[in-house]
Amino acid sequence: MIALALLMVLPVRGEGNDSLLVYVQAGDSCMQAFNTFEALQNYLRAYEITESQDLRMKLADCHYKRASYRQVAELLKNIPEDSLSHEAFRQLAFSYQKQGDNDSFMYWAEQLIYRYPMDSEVVAGLTLAFARANQPQRGIVCGLKYSQRDSTNIMVNRALADAWFMDRNFNAAGKLYNRLLEQGDSTFNTLYSAGMCYSQLDSLERAYKYLQLAFLISGMQHALIASGWCASIPSVTLRAWDI
Repeated sequence: MIALALLMVLPVRGEGNDSLLVYVQAGDSCMQAFNTFEALQNYLRAYEITESQDLRMKLADCHYKRASYRQVAELLKNIPEDSLSHEAFRQLAFSYQKQGDNDSFMYWAEQLIYRYPMDSEVVAGLTLAFARANQPQRGIVCGLKYSQRDSTNIMVNRALADAWFMDRNFNAAGKLYNRLLEQGDSTFNTLYSAGMCYSQLDSLERAYKYLQLAFLISGMQHALIASGWCASIPSVTLRAWDI
């Protein structure tokens, strides 16, 4: 359907609709075969004929899958927001995040969530982006708004717990880390963050429990972090291989 829609756009250079359709269909076929290299060549040839919005989104999708995030942003940022597909909107926002441009990511993620408020990956990303920008309270508002409709999403709960932690509300953060652990989220980051949260609440035995588990599942990569923290607590002796 998109390939046919492209034919409605008057070619602006050299070749005609037949060539445009051939290049677009060839590019689509390559994308279906995960051959982004040849897909890119075909889409670029089509783009020389017409710079339509649909073709921009196809090119951006190809560039995104090749981690060419600067090209993605350049192709999509000037398309009217109501003309972007959901996937293209996500790629625009995340292309800025992957380039380390937190301010631009926050801007586009906010625009996206306005239209797609239940996109949990973007909500979680925006919640953490606010926290990184020293605005954890805005992140908390973002995460809580989502959680009013879905309180079980692990990705959002992780981000919200981290935002509470960075806002130094350790009681709220601890409750969310507990919920994550009850949901089976036993990753290093969750265990370590839970441990550090309880250390701030002076619940040292619980802090030790989670920090030790984090240490054990991560191997030696974080050994100095765990052993250094536990050694600073007189009442706790680190037993590195106890479970």
